[in-house]
Amino acid sequence: MHFVRGGEIDQVPMFVIGDYRTQDLLEEVRIYVPYGMIPGHTPYRKPTFPAERPERGDPALLTGAVREYYDALHTYPAADVERILNAMSDDVFLGGYAYCDGAKAEPDGTPPKERVRGAFEKMRTYIPSGVAMRYETIIDDGRTAVLEWVHIVSQRGRKEFGRIAMSGIAAYERGSDGRLCAVHILDYAWREPEIDWTKTGVTREEAERINLLPA
Repeated sequence: MHFVRGGEIDQVPMFVIGDYRTQDLLEEVRIYVPYGMIPGHTPYRKPTFPAERPERGDPALLTGAVREYYDALHTYPAADVERILNAMSDDVFLGGYAYCDGAKAEPDGTPPKERVRGAFEKMRTYIPSGVAMRYETIIDDGRTAVLEWVHIVSQRGRKEFGRIAMSGIAAYERGSDGRLCAVHILDYAWREPEIDWTKTGVTREEAERINLLPA
């Protein structure tokens, strides 16, 4: 989204999800935006949907490279990085909001896929042993899949990593070869220490109990 402020354009990455009651009537609109771009906002997004079951989403509900990515990300006890990378194109773009064609080598010459490898090597230290994602909505037009999800937090995730269940969203773009050419994630992962609990509408103790697996 582009906003004009002081004669200049501010670009704000944003997901806007609408549920229709009828073809012409919106039931609900959900907006996901980086909290640092909203004055006075705090990095806590209470799970939008109560988890039907305290477990990751079923990969069988997804298709193609998106299904392979999600299944590999949640391979127990640690995400399978090689499977994740095999589901991605060589010029994959992780994070940010560039188009697939804009995913070129980093200024330091690091190939896109190697930069992505480092990110997922870090993720595998806490996914899924500390947290897992359970998607509650799936929007897929065959090229781009958008998943709204909530965290499922293990006892290790709560005690060792300080994780708290929140809502998040991600978009997965498929390239011409069917593999993922871009992954855009918007969540507040690892921002728990920055939460101002006077602005959340729930207490910290209540938030820590949401989607927490039993010991």
